[in-house]
Amino acid sequence: MIMLFKFPRVFLATASATSILALSSCVLPTSLPTSSVSGQAEASQSSAPAADKTQSANTKGIPNHTIGEVLEIGKYLPEQNGQEVFHPCRDLTKEQWDSLGLEVEPYDPQKDVLSVNSTLCQPEVKEQTKGSSKSVTIMADYRDIKDVLKNAKRQDDINVKKPDYVYFYTDSKVKKDSCAAATVTNQGRFVVQANEFTANEDPPMEPMCQRALDIMQKIFQFPAQNQVASVPPTTPVDPSAAPATPQPTPPPTTSAAPEPPASTSNNAPTGQTLGEKLGVGKFRITDPPRKTFNACTEITREQWQSLGLKVKEEIKTSSDGESEDQSLKNCRVWNKLGDEEPTEQFWVQASYIDYLLHMNFNKLVVNVKVNKPDYIYLFESNRNTEESVCAAGAVTNRGRMEVDAKMRSLTGPQPTKEQVCQRAVDRLLEISNLKAEALENPLHME
Repeated sequence: MIMLFKFPRVFLATASATSILALSSCVLPTSLPTSSVSGQAEASQSSAPAADKTQSANTKGIPNHTIGEVLEIGKYLPEQNGQEVFHPCRDLTKEQWDSLGLEVEPYDPQKDVLSVNSTLCQPEVKEQTKGSSKSVTIMADYRDIKDVLKNAKRQDDINVKKPDYVYFYTDSKVKKDSCAAATVTNQGRFVVQANEFTANEDPPMEPMCQRALDIMQKIFQFPAQNQVASVPPTTPVDPSAAPATPQPTPPPTTSAAPEPPASTSNNAPTGQTLGEKLGVGKFRITDPPRKTFNACTEITREQWQSLGLKVKEEIKTSSDGESEDQSLKNCRVWNKLGDEEPTEQFWVQASYIDYLLHMNFNKLVVNVKVNKPDYIYLFESNRNTEESVCAAGAVTNRGRMEVDAKMRSLTGPQPTKEQVCQRAVDRLLEISNLKAEALENPLHME
């Protein structure tokens, strides 16, 4: 039973370290909350999608949909990252940049050192004004507003018409040579920062804020079908890890899964704008741009009971006692509803760890015959030697979700590897088929 507790915690600590590395890879300008500016009219330069009050990110419960439908389980390949942060340098075309009066170098993934948690794009301004130098910085990240409050200053008194879901700020409480327009989307907190440098005096704030807002809103009006975000990485999985004779993956036998689409996750309906795809206007400025799926709080007690399970605990700290990683949620459940020692234990976990990093600490389980859809993959810790442990994983729009299973028999032979892996798959599919009664933050789910 010692391995039972060590196995999930190893990954927990790994994911926590990953988050630290992601945040330290780049220093981004900050954004500030406070209450949104009320009574402000829509921007006159360009219209953004109107806010849909019925689709607020705070909406709790979408009972007409299953958890799998809302989380879009089956829409991502294992190597993808669910709802990765918006990346304008990669995803906008040359013609679109030209229409903004901006120019960027062709995207080179080898030079893109930022993680899926943040992006930074610095296009060049084609036309400059005599006596000043103008520049633009476009960013997106998943940082919580509380983390960036210290080093920024809200610009609530700027005389610029804007939607109430957009706010202005400067990334320094002292410097006055930039203005950033920011809003929350389902692919990160999106920021357009306009900079202007003059020799003798600070530039006026209003024109910089207007320029930042205009660029942002024009970007949101671009056709969404041009975007290529979340295309699966080209780096292949280690061929040595694949089975010699690939086995077909028939449909699951215990529950039906959402039908995976034929193409990638970011295909947009014809005529949809980028702003509509990003859910612009559906979030308050104080909303977190990303909420990791939490099985302990977003699945009801009655729903767990319907699966013959109960929540034992939510693990809120890493194994070394460090502070909780808000981007990782880990819920421990087991199959004994009373006080008896369980024969089945599961850790339902979600995080935004990159697939390649994820597989640095785990290994694929490929030599078992299991009924599963292709978007579910099987793995276990590199250090695991037990037959009774197996994990099933799938990517969702709120994190890489996994069900880690540990089984034992009180009488008779112990479960085989195939049985444990099948159980992990079945539990993941059962969860995905529950009604979204307590699910928070529906993102762009209509």
